[in-house]
Amino acid sequence: MTKLEASQIQSLAEAIWSVKISLNQFVSSNYVTDGYVDAHGVAIWLPSDVATLTQFMDSYQNLEFSKITQWGLALASLFK
Repeated sequence: MTKLEASQIQSLAEAIWSVKISLNQFVSSNYVTDGYVDAHGVAIWLPSDVATLTQFMDSYQNLEFSKITQWGLALASLFK
């Protein structure tokens, strides 16, 4: 995004703004560490076992992403 903004291509300005707004709504948590200074991307939680799923499911079910996509129910079905 930074390089696109720096290009100052007028026809991209609205598209860049729309993408930024959408990304802000999409990101529910952000974690920064010195080990991955230039890391960028998206991670979607996939628990490795039923105990981890149980531990975090209540919090996860309250996320907008889970409400819209029913991802929490999909995760629960993995451990049935």
